[in-house]
Amino acid sequence: MNLRWPGSKRRLAKTILSLAPPGWREYREPFCGNASILWAMNTKSKSIWLNDINPALMAYYAQLTADDSDLIERLDLLVQSSVLPGQIIERFQALKNDFLNDDPVGLLFLSRLAFGEMVRKCRKDVCSYDRKYLSSINCLTRQRLTRARDILLAAQNLRITCGDYYPVLEAPGKDTWIFLDPPYYVNSNRYSLYDDHLSRDQHIELCERLKCCKHRFLLTIGNSVFENWLYRNSGFRVMTVPYVDGVPRRANRPRTCELIVMNY
Repeated sequence: MNLRWPGSKRRLAKTILSLAPPGWREYREPFCGNASILWAMNTKSKSIWLNDINPALMAYYAQLTADDSDLIERLDLLVQSSVLPGQIIERFQALKNDFLNDDPVGLLFLSRLAFGEMVRKCRKDVCSYDRKYLSSINCLTRQRLTRARDILLAAQNLRITCGDYYPVLEAPGKDTWIFLDPPYYVNSNRYSLYDDHLSRDQHIELCERLKCCKHRFLLTIGNSVFENWLYRNSGFRVMTVPYVDGVPRRANRPRTCELIVMNY
């Protein structure tokens, strides 16, 4: 909701929620991104823990839940002043500096306007301003931000942290379900959309930590030879599902898959 993020599970949310274990009361996301699974669930009477290593992202969630009035007012001003393509490009360039300072409003606009769905801090991204993206700016309304805030505050307990993923895995809890959507493994030097991607060794470390995890978890991961080898030989339940994202699939674009890994 609101944020456009690479690897979003918005279109896979119903499938993931249908695989949730029975009786869970606490929901955790160590790599929350735009938290697309959260927006598809009923948070009432649940405990929620959102975590990510991106400071601007977690500043957005923190400000949204603490006092969204300033966020909404600044966003309204940006929407009203960003009408024409030339103005949008100018605004995009100016907001890059705010994003570097971990500004939540800058993150909101850049995630909507960036050609690649998200702006890395070291990425020389460009602004896309066709009708699709003009429409996406207009979607950032007061009502949508207020609805996101209400969903978060409906939780019985809400925790928002910024840092590494493993404390979220290892913290004690009762009837806990953890959903993990880390950056997928890329065996090349090509450009990554993430500031903090995981190396091969870090993926192996993640798998080893999951073997020791005392909570029930569901992990979405890529379908590479390495990821298949890593998780199909770890004693977990593994499913293969079609990969879906927000990019329209061209006729000549191959349909790819991803893995769903569970320990229950």
